[in-house]
Amino acid sequence: MRYEWIGGFSREEKGTTTVEFVAISGFFFVIAFMIIEIALAIFWWQTAEVAAQIGARYAVVWDPVTTSVSSAGVNGLNAAGIYGQSCNISQGANDPCAAFATAICDGSSGAGCNTVAFNAVLAKMQAVFGALRASNVKITYSYVGLGFAGGPIVPAVTVTISNVPFVSGFADLLGAFFGPSPLTTVPAMSVTLTGEDLSSAGV
Repeated sequence: MRYEWIGGFSREEKGTTTVEFVAISGFFFVIAFMIIEIALAIFWWQTAEVAAQIGARYAVVWDPVTTSVSSAGVNGLNAAGIYGQSCNISQGANDPCAAFATAICDGSSGAGCNTVAFNAVLAKMQAVFGALRASNVKITYSYVGLGFAGGPIVPAVTVTISNVPFVSGFADLLGAFFGPSPLTTVPAMSVTLTGEDLSSAGV
C-alpha cells in the first residue's frame, strides 16, 4: 500500500508549473533588476551632463570663481603687443596679448576660490543634479587667445564634474557575490564655453 502511494505521488503532475517558476524566476529577476540599474545609471549620467552644461553656461556670465581672474581684468600686452590688436595664440611669442595663467577652483574651499561666486554656480547645477557636492565640481579659466590687447579677458571656462558616487542598490548586492560593481561613480563630465561678461551685474 505504501509503495502504491509513493508510485502515485511520483507520477502526480500537479504543481509542476510552480516548481518550474521557482526554478527560473531568480534568473529573470536578476535580469530585470540589472536592466533597471543600467537605466538608472544612464539617467544619472545624462543628468550630470546637463548639470555641467548649465554650470558652464552660468559661469561664463557670472563673477569669476577664482580670485586670480577678475571681471575687470584685461588682456596684458606682450613685448611686441599694441593696444587694440587681436589676440592670436597661434602666433606664440608674437601673440600681441600676454597669456594669463590658468586659474582653477577645485571645490569652493580651495585656495584662490571666490566662495560666493562658486556657490552661486553650484546652486544652479544642484537644481538639476541634487547629488552634486562642491568637491565634485571644478571650474577652470584658461587663455585661448580671444579678445584684443588691452581689452577684457575672454577665457575659456571649463566646468568639470567628477567622482559623484552612483547610488546603486541591486548592483551593490550583486557585487557582494560576484565582485565590485562597475557602477560605482558617475563618469566625469566636462563642458567648455567661451567667457562672456564674467560679471553677475547684468544677470
